[in-house]
Amino acid sequence: MADITVHFTRRPGTEDVPLPKYMSEHASGMDVCAAVEAPVTIAPGEVKLIPTGLTVAIPPGYEVQVRPRSGLALKHGLTVVNAPGTIDSDYRGEVGIILGNVGRQPFTVERGMRIAQLVVQRVIRAELVERDTLPATARSSGGFGHTGLLDGPVVAEPRVGYDAVGGGAKQGGAVAETIQEQFKWLCDHPEEEAKYAGEFIAVADGKIVAHGKNCGEVIDEATRLGYAQPLIGYAFGEETYVL
Repeated sequence: MADITVHFTRRPGTEDVPLPKYMSEHASGMDVCAAVEAPVTIAPGEVKLIPTGLTVAIPPGYEVQVRPRSGLALKHGLTVVNAPGTIDSDYRGEVGIILGNVGRQPFTVERGMRIAQLVVQRVIRAELVERDTLPATARSSGGFGHTGLLDGPVVAEPRVGYDAVGGGAKQGGAVAETIQEQFKWLCDHPEEEAKYAGEFIAVADGKIVAHGKNCGEVIDEATRLGYAQPLIGYAFGEETYVL
């Protein structure tokens, strides 16, 4: 028996599209289907809003999270760009799925195709209280990737993101040492990161050797230029998330 009831309506003309459904006995998410009028092709690097034809009334105190389907992500590089997306209990518009193609081949979404999962979750609301100081922690201000990729000590008091490869990266051999050197250069040159905000970048030999909106194409370009082990990241501006 269901724990809660979620009421819904369908957009006229979408009655043939299968309703969201739990695909196994203990599944936490319902697969939701595309209600596109005609097939929609998402090219590599593109993002498109896919309609579902559904409007939902979520009970107060709950939300619905929109998550990718692992099979589509693994096999085709298709993901929910804002995962997890949030549908609030007071939203009454049509549910749309923001799909992005991070793969290397175009992907075509067809009517009735299962494209994402809907997960119902409880909502906890917080009250913000301003303070002059906050309790100290061992982590302090360590940001993206501060704990590293490999086992080993992390340098104390790093620049935010500086040790994203981790102090233990040297245990990974020459390749890991090279990547750490590239990341050090990147952290020492925030002005270079700022030039490519919103793009994937490849760093090698103390410079950005390739950049662009599509990660796969950036890797391919760096490889074509002869850089076999570049550092790959996504530039937010003056900080980069290392992949």
